[in-house]
Parts: sequence; C-alpha cells; structure tokens
Amino acid sequence: MFYENLKKYRKQKGYSQSQLAEKLFVTRQCVSKWEKGATQPDLQTLAEICRILEVSADQILGESGKKPTDAQPLNKKLFVINLFTAGFIAVFVLLLLRFLPDTVPAHMTGGKIDRYASKFETLFHLITVTIFLCVDLAAYFVLRKFNDKLTAGFTHGVILLLQIANAIFITAFYAASLTALPSFITCASANFMLWLCAAMHPNFNRRNAVFGVRCSATLKSDFVWNKANAFAAYILCPLSAVIIAINAAFAFNLAYLCLIAYPLAFAAVLIYCKVIEIKEKNKEDEQNANDDAD
Repeated sequence: MFYENLKKYRKQKGYSQSQLAEKLFVTRQCVSKWEKGATQPDLQTLAEICRILEVSADQILGESGKKPTDAQPLNKKLFVINLFTAGFIAVFVLLLLRFLPDTVPAHMTGGKIDRYASKFETLFHLITVTIFLCVDLAAYFVLRKFNDKLTAGFTHGVILLLQIANAIFITAFYAASLTALPSFITCASANFMLWLCAAMHPNFNRRNAVFGVRCSATLKSDFVWNKANAFAAYILCPLSAVIIAINAAFAFNLAYLCLIAYPLAFAAVLIYCKVIEIKEKNKEDEQNANDDAD
C-alpha cells in the first residue's frame, strides 16, 4: 500500500521525514500522516515524490502486476456478505430445533395448517440456503471474468434478497410454535452479532466510514483500524457463541440480561483503541526523533 511503500522507498534513499518534507515544500507532519495512512498526497505531489525517490507510480502505489478490474472488489465483497447471510440463516435453523416442540406445522393451504410433522423437517430449509449459496458461488466465479459493477451488484443483490426473504418466511412460519421466547430471541440476536462481528475483521472490512469500529483513532489510521476491528472480532464472536450456548442449554426468562455483555465488550474495544492510539503516537514520536537525528 502507498503509506508502507512511501516509508520503504524514503528510507532506501536515506531521507528522513523532515528532509523529504523539505524537498516537497510541505511540513514533516504532512509526510508523517501520509506514512500513517491518515491522508494521501494529490496527484501533482505524488508525481514529485516519485521523481525525488526515483520510483514509478506503480511501485509506490503497490500496483505492480495485473490490476484487478473495477468490479472484482465489489464481486468479492457481495459474495462474502451472502456467505455470512447464509451462515446466519443456517445457525438460525439449527436454533429452531431447540426452541420448537416435537411436532410443528409442515404445510398450509389458504392460511390454514393442513399437515403437521416432526420438528426435524425444519432442517430441509438448509437445502434452500445451500442452493442459494451455491448459485451465488457460481455467480462469483462467472462475474470474475467481467468488468461490470452493475451486473455484479444486481446478481448478488437478488440472491441476497432471496436469502433474506427465506429467513423471514422461516421466522413467520414457525413463530407461533416457538417456546422459551426470551432465550430464543437472545439466541437469534447473538447469532446476528456473531456474523456481524465476524464481518468486522479487517480481512473482510477495510477502513471505511460506514461499518466497523468507528472512532477518531480508527478513522485516522489504517493500523489502528485493523487492530481494533480484529480485536473486536476476536472478542465479540466468541462472546456471541457463549451466549448462544448458554441460552440453548438453559432457557430462562431473564435471558435478555445476557445482551448486556455487548456494551461492556464494546467498551473494552474502545479502551483498546485508545491504548493502541497512544502506543502508535509514542512510536511515531520516537521514529520522528530518530529521523531528525539521522
């Protein structure tokens, strides 16, 4: 990435941040922000950086080799969203087995139930989820050959809507038969948080202004963003799994109290962000001192 390459090529030329800033007629703080990933130079300044460091734009931008088509990142991102949605629905169906009676409605005609069956027939819904996911996987590989964002967005979007509609249908069909509602709702909420927090991991969610652990520290630095969101995923996913396991094993009326753990966990994540920010600032100050000494 640019900020990593800038620092690498600057050091290869033997320039400190202050020396490079002087040649570019900018402040040392400006160069420091570039190397932290907080900001980026304009095109004219980028060209001047390439001239001074004697590198190509491809080298400093990390764009050597074949560049991905514009639609490829969107294609991959939407496939991952559909994958996580399928995972959520699959776990949701398995949770139904715990909170449904042994006999449940199996078919309706004209709004009236005309057949009952074992609750294990709900597992057939996993077939539908799997079919949708396989279709989306096939679409992902086919769309890799095309550079069309509209086609990628429409195809994955339709499959995502079908998955969501399937989840709504399953919920509505069995809602009246559910037992231990407090624990079931808590399990369903924790299941949602499980997949949502997994999607927060920086492997799936690069720095943006919409989704993830968003605070002043994470929005200023890619490094802090990656650390904070990885930490959040590692903390909140196991927490969600524990909440699901507890409520699936022991149904109780005060199950909603388990959800209090989430604000506490998010508070721990924010504290971690602050610690990382302070460490990063101290490291930056030390690096700047070394650069000035050089």
